[in-house]
Amino acid sequence: MSAVKLKRGAKPKQTSRAGTRSVASRSQAPRFSARQRQILLLGVPLLLATAAIGTAFALGVPERARLALALDSAAAGFEVHHIEVAGNKEVPRLAVYDAVLKGTANPMLGLDLASLRTRLTEIPWVADASVSRRFPDTLVVTISERRPVALWQ
Repeated sequence: MSAVKLKRGAKPKQTSRAGTRSVASRSQAPRFSARQRQILLLGVPLLLATAAIGTAFALGVPERARLALALDSAAAGFEVHHIEVAGNKEVPRLAVYDAVLKGTANPMLGLDLASLRTRLTEIPWVADASVSRRFPDTLVVTISERRPVALWQ
């Protein structure tokens, strides 16, 4: 290796070898236009957020959060303790209770009133039913029964 003297501020000469790039071209980063930078700055975080939300839904995080909220509200006192049944003559109360109360915990906020109504209309005597909440711990079930077609003697 030979020593080369350079004047202040002078750049060293590059020796060209086959297959090697110059120092200046190696240190420069690729340049993006303003539009490309804007797309990168908005698109990459948006893509990451979409992937995170999709993963959360695939793992069932929102459903678990809703269930946890319902169980916590039941522990706070918003649990079904009373059921008021109105409009029943032929329908036994026990059939109504079986249709409404499912599972060990019955949180008021976790009840799906539409599915409760559907389960009640599956009882043979029930023509229509309505279900409403009366906070903190009462469900009000109003039943309209079918009319009997014949009397059994």
